[in-house]
Amino acid sequence: MTPLSISEQHILKLLEEDRNWSAYALADMDPIHKPHSWWFADKTGVVLVYRGFSPPVLFSHGVPSSLERLFQEIPQEDYVFTLQKPSRELLDHRMTVSTELEMWRMTIHEEGFTPTSNEGVQRLTMQDLNQIQVLFADHPDQPDAFAPSQVEQGVYFGIREGTRLVSLAGTHVLSKHFSVAGVGNVFTRPDRRNRGMGTKVASAVVSELLSMRIETIVLNVATTNLTAIQSYTHIGFQPYCKYHEGFATLQA
Repeated sequence: MTPLSISEQHILKLLEEDRNWSAYALADMDPIHKPHSWWFADKTGVVLVYRGFSPPVLFSHGVPSSLERLFQEIPQEDYVFTLQKPSRELLDHRMTVSTELEMWRMTIHEEGFTPTSNEGVQRLTMQDLNQIQVLFADHPDQPDAFAPSQVEQGVYFGIREGTRLVSLAGTHVLSKHFSVAGVGNVFTRPDRRNRGMGTKVASAVVSELLSMRIETIVLNVATTNLTAIQSYTHIGFQPYCKYHEGFATLQA
């Protein structure tokens, strides 16, 4: 859905202005995500409401004056928002926020990648879905943006002890057409943490994405999660920009 009369080619051009920030939105232009993607755009700004999750995800990129007008078209409802500070401030008077984190968008490039040993790391498929869900179980810090389709459509690696999965990492989004990927759902069972497993499985995912010649590889991490940031920088990820992520109700 594109409420304004702007072509998909123009939306793509806007997103390509900052591939690192727009990586998820670029992936959402794939045909598989198109039914869930509502685009609002003009000549210098673009807003995406992605309804593949509940509540939907709100993203923006562009000139603040354009975004201020486009935000007026966004319906009143609950959202997960992923907004850089200028966009967040434009909506401050309309948002009732329940939770909010300051996040790093991190990026990695082939020349900066320092892979770890892949000993004990295995590729995961849909046949492993039940084990993945068992691993996440009811842990308070389990990934909050996981969907089984991500395993089917993306890249996942894990570590087992015996037959039980104890650590994994994968991709939130992967678009070969637009050459973007978002690494995510990095999770290790609490009693197996601080052993380097999360670093190893994240490294395996990045290695596979690079072998696929994916141009833009990003991940998201809370600025306060120093342990995770250290793990990611160990293999070559670097901070790119800060943004705000949270749950909010958007008022009229």
